[in-house]
Amino acid sequence: MIRKDRSVVAPDIERLTQNKNVGVKVCAVAMKHHNIDSSQLVSGVGIVPDGIYEIITKQKEGWGYIKATH
Repeated sequence: MIRKDRSVVAPDIERLTQNKNVGVKVCAVAMKHHNIDSSQLVSGVGIVPDGIYEIITKQKEGWGYIKATH
């Protein structure tokens, strides 16, 4: 979903991330585990150091979370 070479929704992600109220983030730990480099990401996708910590922190701030998986 977030890799340029494999994403079938890359244009949608790029369009959505232009909205200041939408963020698409990927966990650096997961990227390392799957041998994904930041240069492989769809434009607009951000990287967070730890995905679980990011979710917990954002939820405490009142943000919503939608899990996307294959």
